[in-house]
Amino acid sequence: MPDGRETSNQQLAPLEAWLAAAHETPKDCALFLDVDGTLAPVVERADDARVPTDVSRILGRLSAKLGMVACVSGRAAADAKRLVGVGGIVYAGAHGAELLDPSTGEVERAPELEAWHKPVRDFVATIDHAEMRRVGVRLEDKDFIQALHWRGAELEEEAEQLVRDAEAGARDLGFEIHHGRKVLEIRPPIHFNKGIVVSRLVKQSGLQYAAYVGDDNTDVDAFEALLELRAHGDLEVALCVGVSSEEAPQQLVDRADTMVEGPAGVNRLLQEI
Repeated sequence: MPDGRETSNQQLAPLEAWLAAAHETPKDCALFLDVDGTLAPVVERADDARVPTDVSRILGRLSAKLGMVACVSGRAAADAKRLVGVGGIVYAGAHGAELLDPSTGEVERAPELEAWHKPVRDFVATIDHAEMRRVGVRLEDKDFIQALHWRGAELEEEAEQLVRDAEAGARDLGFEIHHGRKVLEIRPPIHFNKGIVVSRLVKQSGLQYAAYVGDDNTDVDAFEALLELRAHGDLEVALCVGVSSEEAPQQLVDRADTMVEGPAGVNRLLQEI
């Protein structure tokens, strides 16, 4: 590896360049991580997910070393913090609609979301829950986001069809729909995503080296945000790391600079920092 940082970062691949910066000037570096499927293995029920203790320890170490460590999750910010179990880092929840301040523990939420809390819940109440349960669809209450999961359903084809029927009804009422790994989310028609919050945090911090690690379509928005920041000169290095799985969307694979194999691969990457 060349000794001169000014020249070497222009010559290195994004992974090598970001790791070099993390070792040489770590306070200039930001590390963003998805939670489910990235830090925690995917499980049938969201409540059963666990971040391994050794991963939490590594994140604790990195929070003291790097300029910023942030977990960007589809879960509520407080739930993401509970699952990861590390203080002193930023938690962005609900795909960027919530931001938990590590210094105060307070959660900032876009005020316009509150008006959509009841309409989203009212729509979900119209779904035939008995039929959903019969085929194995599970509802996850994320406050103003409601998620329908069919992972592990005995009648998977029927379960997915019922979810698609619910999707059609939600679209007719103007709700936003987002697809994940055997999950569909019904959201308010307000523009928020992981890319918006990642861009905001990078700009606020002024850090020059940013990496994002994620496993699903919602993480591609964060990839795109980092690449745009680099194109506009707000970042010197933007690193996009995809997490492989049998369900990894092609869009994630196409946009990633490098892929690691599941949460175990993420663990190994974190140990290199």
